[in-house]
Amino acid sequence: MFEGYFDESGDFDVDPGVFCVAGYFITSDAARLMDDKWGAALNKYGVPYFHMVDCAHGNPPFKDIPLDGRIELVKELIALIKQYTQSGFALLAEAASYDPPPNDAPNIYTYCAEGCVSALRMFLEQSRIDSSVAYIFEAGHKNGHSAYNHIARKLKRETDSLTFAAKAQVRLLQAADLLAWQSCKYAKDYSFARMRGDSPKRHPRKDFVSLMEHDHTFMYMGPSGAMGIELWPMEKRSPVTAQIVVGDDGPVPYWREDADPTPIFPVGETFGWRMGGGRMAYVGFNSSLKQHRFALAFDEARLFEAAVAFLRATALFKDGGVLPVINAEKLSVEDIQNESVMRIDIAGGGSIGLKLTPETIKEVTELLKRKR
Repeated sequence: MFEGYFDESGDFDVDPGVFCVAGYFITSDAARLMDDKWGAALNKYGVPYFHMVDCAHGNPPFKDIPLDGRIELVKELIALIKQYTQSGFALLAEAASYDPPPNDAPNIYTYCAEGCVSALRMFLEQSRIDSSVAYIFEAGHKNGHSAYNHIARKLKRETDSLTFAAKAQVRLLQAADLLAWQSCKYAKDYSFARMRGDSPKRHPRKDFVSLMEHDHTFMYMGPSGAMGIELWPMEKRSPVTAQIVVGDDGPVPYWREDADPTPIFPVGETFGWRMGGGRMAYVGFNSSLKQHRFALAFDEARLFEAAVAFLRATALFKDGGVLPVINAEKLSVEDIQNESVMRIDIAGGGSIGLKLTPETIKEVTELLKRKR
């Protein structure tokens, strides 16, 4: 079971007009452990709950805690977030550059809340996790009722749940509150100014920088469906920066980067293949943007070319820490067209031939003899 805890911060009607919904993804087992330790940290400092804005300014219930003590409390809570949560997510918008979608969401809060639900689904799909999900939002926003109705109709499974609760009673909503305040503060003071080409008001806070040592994704909503993506820690970022415009006017959602007109279809999962018309291999995919399916059609020659291109593209992630594993039934060394080739028969499928140097062929042949 996975759980997502989300809270909002900011207000479109208050200068500078920044709003966000943010929160954390966590397994149910980790949530129970984190909840106990979160409560112990609050008891240590003698406060009944955590509210980031009041802690930052020394308001009740933090008024009797000196600044150094409040800083230490935030450090302890950030350490728990890093230890127990899987990932953080924030969806941010600036009133001056945000165009509400005409038929998608009735208000900015509902749109951001739905975006957080979609982000958790996408996280699970990309992580190859098949799990029911409990979505928990902080109660009290004026548009909470419409958001509940809008999201509840789109829950993926009957075992998924949607709850709006008070952060004083559900402690992990206080972690979402910490992230929502920090990310909104960062957007107001720094990131939105950078996007406009202005000088930032101030550098990011030290506690924000510490928090961003953990996995986080920020999505910035701009005009006409434009989206900006910011990944943390910084080593997760792409070496290229792109402004993404999301399109939903075709059979499959897509995006475009910068001024490139080529539509891009992000893949969530490969679900199978079959022989199609004209002796074409149809390879099916789920879109990672929404629950849409699409297929790519290849003849035999183009299928091999695409497979080679896909394998070569993995060089982009050579430092990513993921080792792709292909199930193999049999290995052999064969002479094909006067070349020594190592043949790998794939479990339940075809074969791959790897052209190797004579030295490597000798090593592989000796290894296969020993394995026999």
